[in-house]
This record gives sequence, C-alpha cells and structure tokens, in this order.
Amino acid sequence: NVLRNGKVKEITIEEMVKDDILFLSTGQQILADCTLIHGNELEVDESMLTGEADPVNKKAEDDLLSGSFIV
Repeated sequence: NVLRNGKVKEITIEEMVKDDILFLSTGQQILADCTLIHGNELEVDESMLTGEADPVNKKAEDDLLSGSFIV
C-alpha cells in the first residue's frame, strides 16, 4: 500500500517508485531500502540479512533494509 494523490492505494511491486510513502504492517516484507517516517515501537526482523536472531527496534528516521520483515 502506498500514498498516491492523497489516497492509500494497493499497488504491485513493479509500480513502486522512488519517494513513494509505503504503509507497512505485521508480516510484510520490506521490498526496498527506505527510511521510517512514522512508527511507534516498530520491530523489524533483519535475520536474513544480518544473522541477528532478535527483532530490531526502529524509530522515526531509522533505515529499513530491503529483505527484512515487519514483526
């Protein structure tokens, strides 16, 4: 889901473009490197990328890595 023309719209991966604002929820994979704009107590599973078994807490302005999952 992305914000387009002031509305939340579901798109395919191929339709995603630079500067899209993504709406992510539990269980979703992050499909592109991005920066968290807003989130409260967001935890991300980066184990496929870093090998770290524990979820990583993220806050506004933190980077989110492609291939990780929202928990």
